Order: sequence, then C-alpha cells, then structure tokens
Amino acid sequence: MDWGSLLGMGAYMGPDFSTEFFHHRALYLYEYYAQELFSKSDDALTNIERAAVKERVKQDFHEQTKLMEEGVTYTDHQPKLTKRMLFI
Repeated sequence: MDWGSLLGMGAYMGPDFSTEFFHHRALYLYEYYAQELFSKSDDALTNIERAAVKERVKQDFHEQTKLMEEGVTYTDHQPKLTKRMLFI
C-alpha cells in the first residue's frame, strides 16, 4: 500500500529506504558469493555460475536471515555489508 492511496494525494511520501537497502544487499551478496564460490568477480561469471550465485543469494535472503520478536539474525558477512552501506 502506498501513502498516496491512504492520503488521497496520488503520490508517495518519500524514498523507499528498505527497497534501496535490499537492492544494495543483493548486489553485495552477488559479489560476495561470486568470490566465495568461484573466486571471480560477478562480472566474470559464466551464465551457469551466475545461476548458482543467484540461487545462493536467494537462499541467503529467504532462509538465512531470520526475523524474530527479539531481533534479526543475519549471516556472518552481514556486518561487512552494513559497514559498506553506511559509507556509500
């Protein structure tokens, strides 16, 4: 739901920072897993390798990040991403 439909203004109330964070997280994870799995940059991967990295990124997003009442649990490399995001 967007604010425009709620307030009748027909426009959003500002940028969607959650989406921006997830976008940058996905880009970081592609590069991270390309290095971890194939010792290559994301740009140097073949289509088959890129598909394997894509599945690993999806697994990271859906299965390894846990949202619980007491907090969020991330994978071990999450602090590197967070530090990187703070200095973009």
